[in-house]
Amino acid sequence: MIPKETRDLLVPLETLPPSSIPESARSKAMGFASRAWKQLGGNLRCTKLGRGSVADVFKIRLDEFPKPVVLKLIRSDSLLRVCREAAILCELAEEAAAIGTLLGPKFEQALSEALRDASESLLREIDFPGEADNLEEASGFYAQNQRIRIPRSIGPRSETGIFMELLEGFPLLENTLCENARRSIARQLFRAVILEPLFSGLPQTIFHGDPHAGNILLQKSKQGAVRIILLDWSQAGRLSAQISHGLIELCLNCVDEAMPSREVIGRVLGQPPPRAQISIPEGGTPLCRALEIIQQFAIEGMEVPASLLLLRKSLLTIEAIARQLDPEFDSWRETLFYSGWVLASETPFRVLSMAMPWLDLPRTYRSGISTNSIFALAANKFVRSHNFSLTFPLALCDSLGIGIGGRGSRQGAHIDHTDHTGDTGYGRPHGVGVQM
Repeated sequence: MIPKETRDLLVPLETLPPSSIPESARSKAMGFASRAWKQLGGNLRCTKLGRGSVADVFKIRLDEFPKPVVLKLIRSDSLLRVCREAAILCELAEEAAAIGTLLGPKFEQALSEALRDASESLLREIDFPGEADNLEEASGFYAQNQRIRIPRSIGPRSETGIFMELLEGFPLLENTLCENARRSIARQLFRAVILEPLFSGLPQTIFHGDPHAGNILLQKSKQGAVRIILLDWSQAGRLSAQISHGLIELCLNCVDEAMPSREVIGRVLGQPPPRAQISIPEGGTPLCRALEIIQQFAIEGMEVPASLLLLRKSLLTIEAIARQLDPEFDSWRETLFYSGWVLASETPFRVLSMAMPWLDLPRTYRSGISTNSIFALAANKFVRSHNFSLTFPLALCDSLGIGIGGRGSRQGAHIDHTDHTGDTGYGRPHGVGVQM
């Protein structure tokens, strides 16, 4: 959990107060809005809302509109600064070869890709047409979730600003909520940002790539229910069904404490992985450990989908916020509850697949988990928890003169719980081995 003193220092930096916006920026916003809505005419009123790192936010009210809209307009000092910083990062990425001579080619490649990703992330902050597309896609994805609200993009698009629906609320970490409400919001936030995109079952899913507290508001409905508003979709990632299902299977490997097979890693990364010594990280939830494994491949110099690295960042951010709301929040317990609900919704088709095993394919389920994988995981967990040994049954057979497997009659047997990784550095055991 982030210390309170640190949070108090960081929160003002995420969104500056309206008083920090100069009058010249307000005049520029009024001119921008007048040109964009010139066909409507009438009076236009502009109110300062807040200042971000690259853009100013205003509330625009037009006589012809029943409700005010929000204008997010790039700051006059941000466009050149962001472009200059992005160019510097690209230059540093090109010069990473000098560092590679000292620390090795793998570090050089990992550093170069990290610098390029940072450059692209900066440029996305001023990509307002791209943010409008993200808002439209996110609004459609969360349309059926009554607890989540996404502002809709409104009006004409521009390279320097974006008009959005005005959704008013109060800060996420405001202390006016009771303990039960904060606990419920922590669960809803983790489900909405992480679990719903991961378990959507859709060909492609969008998720928020920068869910810090400054981009989250709370809104109370007339019935008293609290809804979550997710703002600023300039940083958004997308997960394909293949990546989502591969990541879920990788989580199962981490639950089973078994190294993933090359096939599983290949589905997540979209290409066959190299023969590298990769280990399961200690501590953290299985989902965190799965994303840490992906991070290890990135450090090894392999090309990793940027969406997975962005998802890892979102996961760490949301877990920290959820624990600020509820110190007893358990992200893995919440993941189990949600995945259990998803698996229960798949029960009819799973019953059908038992009669027709050829239908039991990961891609046929929303969760991406085949029934055979569930049985294998349960069997491995059951055997390990009970620490079964076959020494006594085999000794009994030997005393009765019953041979097993054609091996010598005086040799005992036991279940081998070790991982058979071979010489590849990683590999998932296919069931439980028996040594004789």
